Parts: sequence; structure tokens; C-alpha cells
Amino acid sequence: MKFLILLIGLVFLSSCAPVAPPSRPPVAPIESPERMADRLLARIEAQAGAFNSLSGMAKVRISHPERNINANQVLFVQKPDRFRAEVLSPFGNPLLMTAANGRQLDAYIPSKGRFYRGEPDLENLQRFIPIPLRLTDLVHIMLYDPLMIDFQVRRAALEGAGYRLDLLADNGVRQALLFDDRLRMLQTGYFVDDELQFQIEYDNFTESGPAFPLSIEIDMPFYRTNVSLSFREPEINPDIPEKRFSLTPPDGVRVLPFP
Repeated sequence: MKFLILLIGLVFLSSCAPVAPPSRPPVAPIESPERMADRLLARIEAQAGAFNSLSGMAKVRISHPERNINANQVLFVQKPDRFRAEVLSPFGNPLLMTAANGRQLDAYIPSKGRFYRGEPDLENLQRFIPIPLRLTDLVHIMLYDPLMIDFQVRRAALEGAGYRLDLLADNGVRQALLFDDRLRMLQTGYFVDDELQFQIEYDNFTESGPAFPLSIEIDMPFYRTNVSLSFREPEINPDIPEKRFSLTPPDGVRVLPFP
């Protein structure tokens, strides 16, 4: 687009007066840090309540010290703790299927004919999804509803072309959130004694209806783990049948406990 604008400008330079590019209105000033903080907190709450479920295709990249994943996945996600992922080969065949319904976790590896079932706890989840997050936290992050800390102090300020919200708790715990000029949350980071523990970035928002981020990046420096998700025209807030969040072992395949 920049190249196209430059080309048009060169062609008509001799005959057209320069035209200033359109600009967005300046960010509204803050009346008071506390009042702006309350406004941003209210916006977070509204955004969190706008999305309850999601289904569709996503490009998922996970960088982890023990293994890396880079694959297309079919995802079904529903609050508070429903999750299903089908990892696809380059030819579209399922390589791994996992499903959790809050009570149990199922996993099926078609190439090995192995079917596992057990508790949907962190240890079992990380056998197949190498992200050190509880299932409820992962689901809420994917639905634009990240964890908010219990805070004692709140303060807001202008930050670049948007706003910054800092939430301070006891014991040096702090959460820092960035918003654009449309009050869309772009980033949230969690700090202990000013050292970043965990950060989430949201981008590529839908323009129709409530703004939903089609791109999510999770960075966990302590665990040397980075996750990126890019959704492709997902269905937002679909009615997902409960049976989607469990798997049925194929005929002749034994159900095994997680090792």
C-alpha cells in the first residue's frame, strides 16, 4: 500500500498540490488516572463477557525447550474449561486429537492406534499441549478474557497512541495492560518485582461486531515457551454440542491411562 501511494505521488507530482494524509484524531486526554483506570477496567469486563465460545481453523506455533509444534489445527473452545484440538498433517489428516470437558481429558494418536483418558490436569495436558497453563486459563486467554490479578492500586496513563493500565498487588506483583485509542486491549503482562513472568498480545481484530483478536501471542520467558495462534475466519460464539469435548475410541482400540 505504501508503495502504491508513493507511485501515485510520483506520477502526479508535477500537476497536483501535496495532500496531507488522513490522520486519526488524537488520543483523548485523561481526566484523572483513577477515573480512566475504572473506565479501562469496565472495558475489560465488557470484552470478557462478549465471547463465550469459538470454533474454526488456526495456525498454531509452539516453541518449547522439549519440542516445537507448527501445524494447522481445528479448534473448539468454550468457557469455562471445554477444549478440543485436532492437529492436522500437511495433507489435512489428523495426527493428534485431544478433547477435554472439565472432568476428563481424552487423547487419540491415529498413527499409533493409542487412546488415552484421564484427569484434565496440567501434567496430563502438557503431554500433548506443551503450554504450562491450566486448561481454564488457556480457554479464557483464547477467548480474549485473560486472568486479572487481585489488585490494591490502579492507575492509568497515556501510552503512545493509546493508554496504559497498571494494577498493583501485594508482594511486588503487577499487571500492565496496553490499549489502543479504541480501548481495545492489545497486551497484558504479569510481573513480579518488575521481572516479566508472562505476557499475552492480541492483534488483527475483527471489524464487524465486538472486536475479537484473530492473532494471539503468549510469551513465558521463565519456561522459555512462546505460543502464537492465527485464526482463519473462526465462528464466534457458536453453540457447540457437549459431545465435541470428548472422544470415542475406535472399534478395537483399548482405552489406556496416561503413563
